[in-house]
This record gives sequence, C-alpha cells and structure tokens, in this order.
Amino acid sequence: MKKLLFLIIIFTASCTTENADNNTVTQGETNNLTGTWTVAQVNKTYDKDTNTLLSTDTSYSTIYIQETITDIHLSQCAKYYSPSSQPFIMVRDNDHLNFINSTLTPYTIIDAENLAIIDDFTFSSTRIEYNQNLTRSSSFVSPRLGSFNLSGALNVSNNQETCLIQTIGTNNDYYQYIITAPFDDDIVELNFKLTAPLTVGNYQYDSSKAGDSPVLFSFDVTSVSSMFINTIGTNGLFPDLVDLSITVSTTELIQGSFSFIGIDSVTYTGDFQFVPYK
Repeated sequence: MKKLLFLIIIFTASCTTENADNNTVTQGETNNLTGTWTVAQVNKTYDKDTNTLLSTDTSYSTIYIQETITDIHLSQCAKYYSPSSQPFIMVRDNDHLNFINSTLTPYTIIDAENLAIIDDFTFSSTRIEYNQNLTRSSSFVSPRLGSFNLSGALNVSNNQETCLIQTIGTNNDYYQYIITAPFDDDIVELNFKLTAPLTVGNYQYDSSKAGDSPVLFSFDVTSVSSMFINTIGTNGLFPDLVDLSITVSTTELIQGSFSFIGIDSVTYTGDFQFVPYK
C-alpha cells in the first residue's frame, strides 16, 4: 500500500532553477528533460479473484523536472514551494528515468516530450493497474495560473504559487478538485468533490446529508503544517455547512468563493481561481 500511495501522491519537493554556472544542463540541449510536465494518471481497480473492473479514476496534475549535469530532480507542483519538501533524485539511461535508491518502477522515456509508467499492485481483494503519462508543456518551470485566499482564525493569501490536482471518477460519477498553496512550514489544501462538473451557480454542503447524494458531497481545508495544527488542534477545519459559489466556469478559468464555520466555531471565508486541465 505504501508503494501505491507513494506513486499516487506522485512526487514531493522544493527546488529552484539554477544557472549554467551551477551545472544546470542548457534547456535547449537535445533530450534535456527540464521543464513543466502535465501528468495524466489512470488507476483501474479490479476484483482480484474475478478480474471484474470495479472503478476507474483519472487524475491530472503537474510536476517539475530539473535536469543537471549530475542528476535530475522531480517535484510535484503541490509541494514545489513547501520549505519542508525534498525532490526525488533521478538518474537516466537511454530508455528510462530511474529513482535512485528505490524499488519504484522507473519512467520509460518515450521521447523528449513524453514519459510513462505502467505498473500494477495486488492487495488482499483487489488489483490496481496504474498508468501514468507525462507530457511536457513547457521547457521551463512555469507556475500554473491560480489563487487561493482564506480568512478566519488562519489566513492564506496566495496569488502565484497555487497548484491543482483534478480527478474524474468512474463513469464521471464524481469530480474532485484539490487546490494547494504553501503555508507556514508545509502546504494547505482546499479539497472538494461534486457529482457533476463545476458550472456557474451556488452549491451547499451539509455534512449531515452527505449520504443523500447532493451535488457537493465533500468539502474541507486541511494542512499538516505546525501553525495549522497548533491553531486548530487538528489537521482539518471539517465544516458542517458550506456555501460555495462558482462565478466563472470555462475551459480556461474556474473562479469561486466560499464560506463556512469550522470545527473551531470560527467563520471562514475565501476564494479561489484555477485553470482546469483539459
């Protein structure tokens, strides 16, 4: 299970772009992997005994790769700016990008713009096929357009360093959005799920009715940072009632705001915007 979670969460790190004097491979060099990569990941879960397909989840995210003369760093966007993150150190041969000191499956280098991992994991009653494809979207580390602001007992204000993990469930039965931003010594996440794609309008989440199949059926703000846990006493705000308003919903931009009362009985308000994955 740890191996699967390690891959599903993908890669955590914080790294900065170096110049040529610090041994950075020139970004125009043939086959150099430095840049921003869009991750498309498909997890198919099967019954181990009957091989019946139980679910298919497709998620999209971003990682940054920085190739130097001595090694290669991989960093998940969601952790890229966190001061507590460390990059995965990789080494490449002609066909693969390998994890150093790890039994994790290496990436296959399809070409300079595409990488892939195909693997599977077996548990007590299920088998999971894991297929991850990376496509380079830029030859530079390019932050995604987005923002995340929160006001209450804790305050978040970030208009440059947000990241997005977007997931679509089996037969489009759920849509999940995780917006992250650096906070204190780690990151903070806004995480919500719906039974339908986000469109302009108002949504309500009521934890007491989460089993009644409302459109918005999960909503939380979480963090494992020291400040968050010391202030709230736990790693989440766990609201019972949430008002969510989506004011813009296009293929180029989703924008919204929200309000709720947290587990600490404090009223929180906030807003966000992000560019959805296509």
